[in-house]
Amino acid sequence: MFRRRVRRPRSSSLVARHRLTASVAVVGRSSRHDRPPTKLKASDRGAAIAGALVAALLIGCSYDGASEQQPRQSVTDHLVPHISTARANEGSRVSLFVRQRRRAPSGPAVLLVHGRSAAAVPSFDLEYRDYSWMAYLADAGFDAFAVDLQGYGNSSKPAVMDDPCNTSADNQTNYLIPKPLAAPCPPRYPHPFGSFATDWDEIDTVVEFIRSLRGDRTLKVNLVGWSRGGMRVIGYAALRPNNVDKVVALNPTRFPPDPTVRNYPINMTDERDFFAAWDQQIDSRNCPDQVDPSIRQVLWNSTIALDKLGSRWGSGVRRSPSFTAAGWTPDLPGRVQAPTLVIRGALDTQAPEPATRALYDALGGPKAYLTVSCGSHELVYEKQHTTLLHASADWLRFGTSASVVKSAGRPSARRRRKCERNRRRPPQSDAAVRRTAWRTHDRHRQNQVTGASQH
Repeated sequence: MFRRRVRRPRSSSLVARHRLTASVAVVGRSSRHDRPPTKLKASDRGAAIAGALVAALLIGCSYDGASEQQPRQSVTDHLVPHISTARANEGSRVSLFVRQRRRAPSGPAVLLVHGRSAAAVPSFDLEYRDYSWMAYLADAGFDAFAVDLQGYGNSSKPAVMDDPCNTSADNQTNYLIPKPLAAPCPPRYPHPFGSFATDWDEIDTVVEFIRSLRGDRTLKVNLVGWSRGGMRVIGYAALRPNNVDKVVALNPTRFPPDPTVRNYPINMTDERDFFAAWDQQIDSRNCPDQVDPSIRQVLWNSTIALDKLGSRWGSGVRRSPSFTAAGWTPDLPGRVQAPTLVIRGALDTQAPEPATRALYDALGGPKAYLTVSCGSHELVYEKQHTTLLHASADWLRFGTSASVVKSAGRPSARRRRKCERNRRRPPQSDAAVRRTAWRTHDRHRQNQVTGASQH
């Protein structure tokens, strides 16, 4: 197993000024009866917790303008062995890339799962200002992991993805002619590559790896998924309830899943079309500060650097596997027992409100729904990303997002002075951090947040 360990400084500013529109519902489990998990290869009614977001303590109370050096995180990259269950290379030994970020050695484990086209590092650990979701969670005391599923990023790519004929006729025309193709050609492998079932097999392998790494075979892992990753983690939580603690699904899409079976294994896009799809969700009139323009080049450079072959096709394309909905059944959302937070950007056209609400309504366990104003499907890369980071850390720690409503803004002058004092203290041990967090949590339980609407 390959492991590369480096040290990187923490982001200097983790809490930014921003606006929030929230619709929060916390619902108790409808049933406590366990259902037998589908075979994979390889209490009470929730109550809104009030008071300031405890993540402010865990993170060091960073805010706009913070400049003092923060304690460093450790970053470790792993290559996790897996036996492929995908049709194109079934039975082959492949490697799944997993990045790990942590500050404390034994914080709650959280696994982040990317969407249908973007790899883990650009999605969750972009090296740009305070935009790294992984760094934020690590600063909040979590042991954060992000996986590249097979065919993405630094994980193994099947040989069928190296043949430029193995994509749609439109992709060949738009991106691949005249380089590397002189003329259109039919796919030599006329099948999709992945499915929900193969995704869950790979997630299962990584969950078992995390358990092994932590020396706890019964460890429950928190799951975070973005876009198709949201559907991936919801399905996995339904099938493996004993493996999952809590779930965050950002802009999950599509629900219900698209039943189309494509006759090629490769999807792709170039830089122009990637940003064109994003631009359609930018409301420059009502949300003039929705996006920091300088993030775009950083994002594309991080993305295309992970695809050496694709970068030589046409003007440079990002390849990703095509997939089917195989494995998904309509009963899966209702089988989810883990507390689940669904977050949606108000401007997202890829995860429309009716479909996202329908998925939320179908969830069987405790749940909450958060709508972020001036946010698109690409909320992770937009200025409202701090709302997302606050909400996810709060939910994964306590199973509530209500306190985000009160604590989302810039800290008060009194709190900033307190944070400055905390920053001058020596770093606490992991156990001390947890004791401080839970004392703060217990102290604030008595105060009810009035900014969240209950459903």
